[in-house]
Amino acid sequence: MPEKSNRRTVMEHFNPILGHETTGPKFITCGEIMLRLTPPNYEKLRMATNFEASYGGSEANIALALANLGVDSTFFSVVPNNSLGKSAVRWLRSNDVHCTPMILIEPDETPSNRLGTYYLETGYGIRPSKVIYDRKHSAITEYDFSQVDLDELLEGCGLTRTNIIYSGGGHCYLLLPSTAAVQQTLADWNRAFNGWLNEQFGVQLFLANGWTPCSANVLCNVPAEASPYKALFRRVNAIAEQHKQHPRKLRRMLLLRQLGNRPSTDGKPWL
Repeated sequence: MPEKSNRRTVMEHFNPILGHETTGPKFITCGEIMLRLTPPNYEKLRMATNFEASYGGSEANIALALANLGVDSTFFSVVPNNSLGKSAVRWLRSNDVHCTPMILIEPDETPSNRLGTYYLETGYGIRPSKVIYDRKHSAITEYDFSQVDLDELLEGCGLTRTNIIYSGGGHCYLLLPSTAAVQQTLADWNRAFNGWLNEQFGVQLFLANGWTPCSANVLCNVPAEASPYKALFRRVNAIAEQHKQHPRKLRRMLLLRQLGNRPSTDGKPWL
């Protein structure tokens, strides 16, 4: 019998923002990309009869945002080799994200061979957005990753294991020198990135960050009985949560401004 062919699809890529520049920083994000279905015009899911289709996922969104800022970014994931999977890859590539390492699998490689889906009800005013996930048994969760050579993947992007940053569930963590210069760089980058998000999406999207000093003993959870490792992440999350209050306050201000522009029922100004 003929030997089974390699089913990974290789795609050429060129980012017009970068041109032929190959010496700048490179990022690769790994995670799940899903089909996103959104009711139009801020409708609620329970009232919707039509949905707008797009694609998203925390890691894919990060890669896309970096590419739009002119950063050399690559996304790695597993998607079914069908119209939905190819459309997700095409969407990323149209936004200048490298997709060469993407794995497109056939029906016999995973039991379900499906692309995960989530439904997004876009918030309006003080009504928050709502997300319902349908991602169980998606291709990436059923794929046998023992077939993937991580070092080969990183080497192809000019990276090593020391460059790996955990990113998942909308979070990413970096180990950086604890200096004033690094903290200022983070603050400047966060301000510029949130400025771009505000221009593109208004106050619906915001990137919160936070940092805290740590030692090698803390990272090794020493002493174990004090659980310093857990305390480290609690501190960072608390700082990031405080940072998240900024867009919430801004949304409230915009709502009050909208109310202030409406005539009140008794002719008196809004307070």
